[in-house]
Amino acid sequence: MKEFFSFVKIILSVCLVSISMILLVSALVSVNVKTKLFSFDLANRNLILNDTVVVHFIHGSIPETNCDYQKKRLGGLLGGHIELEVKGKVYGFLYDNLPIHTFSQKKFNSKFEALSKTEWEIKNENDRITSIYIPTEKKKMQTLQAELASNLNSPPYDYAFIGHRCTSSTASLLSEHQIINTFSDLESIIAFFYPRTFRGALIKFAKINKLKIKFAKGSDCHLWEG
Repeated sequence: MKEFFSFVKIILSVCLVSISMILLVSALVSVNVKTKLFSFDLANRNLILNDTVVVHFIHGSIPETNCDYQKKRLGGLLGGHIELEVKGKVYGFLYDNLPIHTFSQKKFNSKFEALSKTEWEIKNENDRITSIYIPTEKKKMQTLQAELASNLNSPPYDYAFIGHRCTSSTASLLSEHQIINTFSDLESIIAFFYPRTFRGALIKFAKINKLKIKFAKGSDCHLWEG
């Protein structure tokens, strides 16, 4: 019996050390990605910034019992959603059905959605939204728009808790098209695990680069995150 408990203690110790190492590595990756983002100086890159991508952060929330607006999102206060506005359309990465996958699978449970700006405003008129306007080059905007249009027909990855969701998907798209600093898909998944992590980083990035930030406070009968 003593040998059994000794074995269990060893296993638990190994698990705790492994978890601690994973958390440490994740923290270091996150700090590295965000540091590079904050040093990505748009004004001094000799670019012709004649177009604009808008990143819309819909805050997580919990509706009050008697609230007329009972819309709920996956994750509650830690949930929310992120979408990209490109050329009058708003694109978002979503799961197709519940439950979502824990890890990415070969059979995707995911989709990209596109709404006109007017449709999107009606759909989200009672939501708390932080919108960040990022100037970019026309050519980069065109390639981003082309990829988003392609993703509507065939999403490139699964929607999974440990994998791509709206936050890491949005970060990856902006990075891939060099609208912000470049990092890998894995780095985006680690550094920007849920909407608030990316929103906070992008707000700081916007303030450093003196970008436009727009805020809508949302319904008074929701408990809002942030």
